[in-house]
Amino acid sequence: MIRLPNPKSDIQEYIKIISVINAYVEQNGSPNFNFDDISKSLTSIGNISSQKAFGSKAMEASFRDDKSLDAVFNQSKALSEVLRLLGLIVSDNNQHTFRITKFGKFAASYSATPRDDFKNQILKLIAHSFLNVNYKHPQIIANDSLTVKPFLATLRILSLIENFITKDEFNFYILSLEDDSDSSLKDTATEILSTRTTKNKFQSNKKRVLGAISENTASNYTRIPMAFFKSFGLLEKEEPERHS
Repeated sequence: MIRLPNPKSDIQEYIKIISVINAYVEQNGSPNFNFDDISKSLTSIGNISSQKAFGSKAMEASFRDDKSLDAVFNQSKALSEVLRLLGLIVSDNNQHTFRITKFGKFAASYSATPRDDFKNQILKLIAHSFLNVNYKHPQIIANDSLTVKPFLATLRILSLIENFITKDEFNFYILSLEDDSDSSLKDTATEILSTRTTKNKFQSNKKRVLGAISENTASNYTRIPMAFFKSFGLLEKEEPERHS
């Protein structure tokens, strides 16, 4: 199952975040930054908090010797993954050091530019970036056995599944695709349509896909996809989920 990080569920937040990181990098005079720099830049404006603390106090409150338990560090790590998936930043020398791409710097100018045509161009490019998020991804060491563009696959499969898809269907069919070839999407569409009319079939597939992943964790993988589809008007909430 493709693991999509979910640090924020508002697309505009990512534009703000890359802008803040870019300002931090420019102020420091070095093109490279790491997870701690992301934490420092975002806690300074209250974008990341910990135990109701903000700024440097948030980092202090969150600090753990075991980084897997450090909430601020983990949020910064998840944010870096989304920014890499979108091409706004890239790894530099190793998986813990980054630099902002030219596209990232252009996106970072969104709030500062008075020109609506620039703002619209940035939003269009970000939309294209989402559609082109792919696995295996050169910047992310995960899911390297897959060949899938999950956001684009969703739009490609809609006409085969009555032009709607539920959050659970995206989660347990699109995010579990091994490839998004025409034949694979056709087979997946057949499966989705079948689960809508066959009692307990969806539940059986969900159990198989989850494996050792908790249902709550898997559900969180759809926060960014739902925000993307909603923000860019590609899908709208209309039908309730209807699985047996």
